[in-house]
Amino acid sequence: FEHILEFLSSKIDERGFILNSASLKLESLRNQIKELEKTIKDLYSNLFSKYPNLFPDRIIKVIDGKYVALAKPNYGQSIKANLIEKASFNVYIEPKNIAPLNSKLKKLILKEEEEEERILKEISTFLTKVGDKIWQVFKILETLDFYMAKGLFALLTNSNFQKLSNKWDVKKARHPLIERAVPIDLKLEKGLIITGPNTGGKTAALKTFGLFVLLNQLGYLLPAQEDSEIPIYDNVFADIGDKQDILANLSTFSSHIKNISNILKNATDKSLVLIDELGTGTDPIEGAALGIAIKTFAD
Repeated sequence: FEHILEFLSSKIDERGFILNSASLKLESLRNQIKELEKTIKDLYSNLFSKYPNLFPDRIIKVIDGKYVALAKPNYGQSIKANLIEKASFNVYIEPKNIAPLNSKLKKLILKEEEEEERILKEISTFLTKVGDKIWQVFKILETLDFYMAKGLFALLTNSNFQKLSNKWDVKKARHPLIERAVPIDLKLEKGLIITGPNTGGKTAALKTFGLFVLLNQLGYLLPAQEDSEIPIYDNVFADIGDKQDILANLSTFSSHIKNISNILKNATDKSLVLIDELGTGTDPIEGAALGIAIKTFAD
């Protein structure tokens, strides 16, 4: 892989720009461009000094690849120049003695662009030949980055190893995205109904355990007490929050029912189902009856 890096570093810099040394021709063209630009600017500097009233702002600008200067409209009384562009009460002009240099500069820049394109094609041809090796290295780096990210996550969240089990026995579980999260203990083998006052942490608990399942099955350590036990599920279904959709003519209640119906059709006895505020958005008595029916069906 060293020869690949050596080739690329001889053509482009760390920012992806083509180096002057990428080819002798490119280096020569860029040196000529640099010298010619300096000559043009020196000529303008002399004009500014010779005609201070004509060029009070001493402004040079590139328009259509030409170096031009901001001058007073009466410039024709003092120097011969091409009018390039009007600007409020002034004009941008190209003095006759600078016009040939601008033309030469434009040709040099065109040649520079052609040489840069040739170099880029050369790089593309080279990379096509070694593409498989680069892809292999990319996949290795991708895997390493994934494991490093998981390790960093464990350090930042003070996570620990957990045991795979057919039951929940999690102690001091903390939602990794909530600062100063209140630790939660959970021990069960089947279903659980969480009750309590508003802002008591019911929804946060549901989200914590749903996230724990996904993290666990991705191979992450969990922000909980060491040796906590957690099951493996074939899928995770959730109905949390208000999914009201005005465009689809769905109320809060109907959107929940639609989602829960989809969950009941697709969930298996190996799925994790999280439902927040079952029966919300309708009459409390009807909601309670619906909740009991869904719980009975799920069991």
